[in-house]
Amino acid sequence: DLHDACLEFEAALGEGSGACTLMGALYALADAFSSQPPSPTTVATVRLSAHTHELSCAFLGTACEITTSTLVVEAPGGRATVDGGGASWGFTVADAGALELRNLALANFANDGGGAAVYVGSGADATLDDVQVQDCDGGDDPTADFGGALLVAGEDGGTRGGRAVLRNSALRRNRAGAGGAAFVGPGASLTADGSVFQANEAKHKGGAIVAVGDVTLQNTDLTANRAYLGGAL
Repeated sequence: DLHDACLEFEAALGEGSGACTLMGALYALADAFSSQPPSPTTVATVRLSAHTHELSCAFLGTACEITTSTLVVEAPGGRATVDGGGASWGFTVADAGALELRNLALANFANDGGGAAVYVGSGADATLDDVQVQDCDGGDDPTADFGGALLVAGEDGGTRGGRAVLRNSALRRNRAGAGGAAFVGPGASLTADGSVFQANEAKHKGGAIVAVGDVTLQNTDLTANRAYLGGAL
């Protein structure tokens, strides 16, 4: 039972609330999938209350990686904050996996190499719907640290590039060596509709976005972003 596995994880950490947290839910899903791998049509949904939820993928490891199946994390009762505590990266979507985030705030994630909040690998998909991603740090190296909040990886051999969609979302105060908010690799794509890139900063280029792949912006504002080259793009 997923709920029992989640509570066992909480108990092992010394959590006595009797409630299943985001980290516990991800651990339980990873444990279940290790014994019975999901199919490409599997959809797992985690619903969060409108509070702050800790997420340390540095601790959970591969339990934060979405492969093959679809993971939905949403807060139907009001915006929930998922906080990395300034010392951990966030979600990784790899292979043919898909991630859907709804009505969330992702904050304070950090990862040298970029993609601190969401890393979308080759062949993978991510959709952020009414999501705020803020105060994430992808590192300072302009030759290696790409996309402070979001990194969409390029094509790899015969595998297509990653794909990311932002709807009614905002990326604010994120930083990296290149692409303060987002980096889109060759053959990858990013579509933003009704969204905002604001006050992001890159040490070298692309204060908001570095676009090597395809970027489509619809009804989207880029304001107050900074970089040595290309304050916005």
